[in-house]
Amino acid sequence: IRDASPELVREVSFQSVYTGDGVAEGRKSLAWSVTLRHDDRTLTEPEIREAETSIWEALARDVGGTPRA
Repeated sequence: IRDASPELVREVSFQSVYTGDGVAEGRKSLAWSVTLRHDDRTLTEPEIREAETSIWEALARDVGGTPRA
């Protein structure tokens, strides 16, 4: 997660794991808290969305992660 957008990701912490209703058999849902920040200014909405996309792409590529609706 941190390496997906190193210029903006400041903090990453694990929150929880879930394996119940809504999660496919043999899969688990992991929740993470991610803090994004720029040192000199407020982030724009497009910058935040770009970082989010980069994180999901890295999770999909590296561990087969997908967003849970």
